[in-house]
Amino acid sequence: MRVLSWIPLFLGLSITAACDLVSGDSGRTEDIVVAVDDTLRDARIFYSEGVSVSEPAHLLIALHGSGDSGRSFQAGAGLDGKAPDNLIIAYPTAAKGNWAEGCNCNIADRLQINDLGFMEALIDHVSEDYQITPERTYAVGFSQGGLFAYRLGCDLSERFSHVAAVSAPMSEPLSRMCRASDPVSVMTIHGRRDGVLPYAGTDNGALSLLSADETRAFWAEKRSCGPAAETSVRSGDATVIRYDHGACEAGVQVSLLQMTNGVHAWYTSSPDNRTFLFDFFGL
Repeated sequence: MRVLSWIPLFLGLSITAACDLVSGDSGRTEDIVVAVDDTLRDARIFYSEGVSVSEPAHLLIALHGSGDSGRSFQAGAGLDGKAPDNLIIAYPTAAKGNWAEGCNCNIADRLQINDLGFMEALIDHVSEDYQITPERTYAVGFSQGGLFAYRLGCDLSERFSHVAAVSAPMSEPLSRMCRASDPVSVMTIHGRRDGVLPYAGTDNGALSLLSADETRAFWAEKRSCGPAAETSVRSGDATVIRYDHGACEAGVQVSLLQMTNGVHAWYTSSPDNRTFLFDFFGL
């Protein structure tokens, strides 16, 4: 079983201007920088082989966990190899090893790092050359990147149609400030045995987390969804319990995938998170 666990890889990153790189998957990769509030921010972008400037494309922003980087998350997440022909995947890097998730509980929040502006600048950069719309723009985050993905659903819902979090429930402080002015679909993938960001949540002041079930209920209420249908599915040797809400406002989806024996990890087999994610995004 191949997993990406929550272990910082600390690869040295140099800021380079749009430089094509050799990729092991079908497509090409480049490193870019964008200016946000007079600060240079870097990201790695993968273009699947069939992406064309003359055809509509889809953009997925993939957010690494605490202490990691976009470069190493690309190497470990295995998304490129599963990417359909019309998908662009952006792997941004957090400025201080953490994303400004909206909890006012970490260094990025305390320094008021403009990660929301970074996401908008990244979308705008890709949209300069490719036909990207909010309806075809998605985000997925692992661990602390997942906490930030929920913030994108709250504060940039006009720029994203779907956000997903792996091994991360929603922060309780963010839930009290979440506006989500536009309809956005939300999926949580979480292991019952997660010992880092617990499935059951935590009660610890600014570090408090909703449980995975409370996270699902929060977004279902936000979008006036009907009751959740519970189903059990197999992915490889793993059992996954799905909770999928129907009849949501504007046709959005709200789902929780409970990995019954899952720990704090990004799984690429038994179960394979990527299959669930790409199905959720409609790719």
